[in-house]
Amino acid sequence: MLNKKNSIIIFYATLVGGFISSLIKSGTEANMPPRIAGEMSPPALNIDAWLGWLGINSHSLDYVYQGTTIPGAVMLYHWLFSFIFAFVYIYLSAITQKLRLWYGAIYGIVFTVVMHSLLIPALGL
Repeated sequence: MLNKKNSIIIFYATLVGGFISSLIKSGTEANMPPRIAGEMSPPALNIDAWLGWLGINSHSLDYVYQGTTIPGAVMLYHWLFSFIFAFVYIYLSAITQKLRLWYGAIYGIVFTVVMHSLLIPALGL
């Protein structure tokens, strides 16, 4: 299963899937879930807690794009998750061909509901 050709296909499919997934997540982050002005997002809190001792915080990579401040570290956090979970789905679909039949949309929806409606609130974030 993991010959050189399949590994290359999995790699490029992960890049494409992760990129598309991260763009969708980036486009919805501003309004889903709605943020109150000054409220920290769970990724920002995690970055501050996990990497603060290294001098890295949720505003370390902020940049301004067309007059809007973009939280670079939070965006990178979401992009990394997008690529990781794209790889998980693509790898599983390489093993189990049935997963290729429109289950990617279900995977994305279920993952979003589990993370944002169950896990994040359960952790108090």
